[in-house]
Amino acid sequence: MAAASAVSVLLVAAERNRWHRLPSLLLPPRTWVWRQRTMKYTTATGR
Repeated sequence: MAAASAVSVLLVAAERNRWHRLPSLLLPPRTWVWRQRTMKYTTATGR
């Protein structure tokens, strides 16, 4: 019984994570890559 409930809880958590990640996946990849580049650049230059 306990094992089955634990598995169901894990499945629900996985579904929630997937739905939270969906908006970021639906965004255009270019803007995300550009944001990552600018973040790396600002941290590297120390600005």
